[in-house]
Amino acid sequence: MAGTTHYLKLSNPQAEMIRSGKKALDARPIAGIYAPIRVGDHIHYDEGTEVTVSKINTYGSMKELLEHEGWESIVPDAANPEEAYRRIVADLAPGEERLPAKAIYFTSMEGHWFKYWFRKTGKEQV
Repeated sequence: MAGTTHYLKLSNPQAEMIRSGKKALDARPIAGIYAPIRVGDHIHYDEGTEVTVSKINTYGSMKELLEHEGWESIVPDAANPEEAYRRIVADLAPGEERLPAKAIYFTSMEGHWFKYWFRKTGKEQV
């Protein structure tokens, strides 16, 4: 059975880190549009990066998630764990950082973001 496709927002620098392999997972609260994400689903980030969910770990809060998963895999360009936490919380609605959270591991849908980029830019594939 094919997974569901979810459409999420992600800043372009973070998307580039996914494509380069520096960002290994995404951290999201278990609420709203993030709650139904399951292993096998596809995530299409708004600028064209597509991934398949390969594993999900759940935690009592975003802070607990960062402590167990390691901030370097989630916000690899942060200088320290405090900066990583601040940057994640800045993108959440008030209070969402205290909700249960999920660490979403993914694998690249190889070639898909290239196809999107070529469609978007009009350049030919080589």
